[in-house]
Amino acid sequence: MSNMTEQTAALRAQINAQLPASTVQAFEASVQDLKQRNIEAGVIRTGEKLPDFELPNVANNIISSKQLLSQGKLIIAFFRGIWCPYCNLQIRALNNQLNQVTNKNATLVAISPQSLSHNSNTATQHNLDFDVLTDKDNNYARKLGITFELQDFVKPYYEELGIDLAAFNANNTYELPIPAIFVVDTDHTIIYTFADTDYTNRIDPDLLIAQL
Repeated sequence: MSNMTEQTAALRAQINAQLPASTVQAFEASVQDLKQRNIEAGVIRTGEKLPDFELPNVANNIISSKQLLSQGKLIIAFFRGIWCPYCNLQIRALNNQLNQVTNKNATLVAISPQSLSHNSNTATQHNLDFDVLTDKDNNYARKLGITFELQDFVKPYYEELGIDLAAFNANNTYELPIPAIFVVDTDHTIIYTFADTDYTNRIDPDLLIAQL
């Protein structure tokens, strides 16, 4: 069992123990519904070229994929938002092993549909040493086939927990990216893909670093 698997299992148990059973059941039903839709089948595949992006970081400077890939390989980690404890666990784990990424002349960036201010809070709260980019309205994530609309039956449970997606993402949609991480070679070819509609499943950073 990998370290990340152990951590996510422990986090899942902790969260499920704190939430009402009806909330846990609604979240599990949401994941099962997404699994039945087979969203992963529509995700951009390993071996395909990564579409170019130009997205703002928390300082509102535009960061481009062309610029990053001119310097070496690239790891792109999509996360739902600062409100998601599993996402926070993932980006902290990546940050903890950032030196292993940079030692291989690679770059790590995270991308979220959150507003710039919420992404800034994420970077500050977790003391991140890599760029967090804002993908307004999931326009870039949609190109990669990793977006979905949160189901109506689960929205009230998010709201009960104070997760106001309209406020976090500065729009009126309930569209989110599934957790996805891509490793990209300097010729813009995707050489590794992790995508899972079950947001409680996360990849161990060691497996990503091994692809560099």
